[in-house]
Amino acid sequence: MGTEKSEDIHRAQKVGSQGQLDRAIDELRQLLDNSPNDANVYTAIGDLYLTNKLAPEAIAAYSQAAGFFIRGGSALKAIAAYKKILKTDPSRGDVYVLLGELNSERGLMSNSIADYLSGAKLYLKAGNNKESLAVYRKITKINPHNTSVRLRVADLCVRERLIDEAVEEYLQAGAEYERLQKAGDARTTYEKILKVSPNHPEVLRRLGLAAFTASTPAVEAATPSAGLAEEPTAAELAGTIEFNPEVLALEIPSAPAPPVEAVADAELLPVAEVVIPAIEVGSEALIEEEPAVEAEASKKVDGEFDAILQEFRKGIKDQLEDEDFETHYDLGIAYKEMGLPAEAIEEFQVAAQGPTRFIDSATMIAACYKDQGLQQAAVACLENALADSRCKGPTAPFLKYDLALLYEEEGNTDKAVELYTSIPTIRDASARLAKLQGAESSDEEPGRKSSHRISYL
Repeated sequence: MGTEKSEDIHRAQKVGSQGQLDRAIDELRQLLDNSPNDANVYTAIGDLYLTNKLAPEAIAAYSQAAGFFIRGGSALKAIAAYKKILKTDPSRGDVYVLLGELNSERGLMSNSIADYLSGAKLYLKAGNNKESLAVYRKITKINPHNTSVRLRVADLCVRERLIDEAVEEYLQAGAEYERLQKAGDARTTYEKILKVSPNHPEVLRRLGLAAFTASTPAVEAATPSAGLAEEPTAAELAGTIEFNPEVLALEIPSAPAPPVEAVADAELLPVAEVVIPAIEVGSEALIEEEPAVEAEASKKVDGEFDAILQEFRKGIKDQLEDEDFETHYDLGIAYKEMGLPAEAIEEFQVAAQGPTRFIDSATMIAACYKDQGLQQAAVACLENALADSRCKGPTAPFLKYDLALLYEEEGNTDKAVELYTSIPTIRDASARLAKLQGAESSDEEPGRKSSHRISYL
């Protein structure tokens, strides 16, 4: 984004902050006359709407911004825009799915699975089984060895009366259980098929049973003439599944699955191997509950979901640490470039805890504070970083240079001279040092301002 346009956007935002929303929006839309696909302008429009509590208009603008960021190849900025939508309206399952697709394209498959799960959960809460089914199918493509996700797909297929597809999913899940030598789970899975497709020859073969006859006790629920093409009744379906759409459980499979790149994120929930328990059989599955009961069940499920994911995040923290911090750092850059310093600072604060991004993150946090006119906060941030034992290596002198610049701007010449003296070969440090020393020799009395050390990392 050009400097001139950035200034125009900043000016319009200032007008909007003074209560002149319509005028500010008009000024921003005028910028679109010459560049109608400028995602940064749409982001600024969304920010103005959001500041004025016009959530639908803000979401529409952020959505347009995300679309143009994607077309321009800026996936991280698109992710940042989608996150702003979710902060405004956390119930948008479709946005989680879009995030899942973006992360999948970037190769961050665990973030992708996490986003897909969040979207599927919201779809199920809204009663949109077809949309949820489509999302779970995306997860099975990413991780085909996940038996419990396959079971969830199969159960959803039964609810949607897609019996052939349900049978295929159950068969694949059962075969995987056999490969893992989990005979009991395999048998339970195959028995699910017989509830919706009695006399299925492949299932009978795997179970070692003869074809059902009228005298076979197990077939009492079906007629002897029931064929594969016959569709089960609603009552039979109700007896097949007790459907609790949101209870998720996580476990590590006993046999290795294909490697999945995993990236944990404070807002993008990390999931590497997500396993959802098989849905139990019950007769009350399709009976509507009273609203108060539904609300209480939903509250309980939300708590279970969050607790499970938090426990899982602890288990994968060690193996995902470096990549996680890199993702936070990248998102911080995207937020900063979009003019969202507060969101950027949050990401950089997380990235600063990593083994490789401490100095870079501290420098970027200080830059964000400076962008907001918080000069003293920027100084304090870099002072703390400089005093930290992690401030070492080839990038440490550049942090000193940035801090010296801030001292110079604040009129704290003594400290600026001290730092420039220690890094004479970094950028134009020698020239700046000579200039400051020349000013001192001409009896200019520089102001001496003290910096208060406050932790901003």
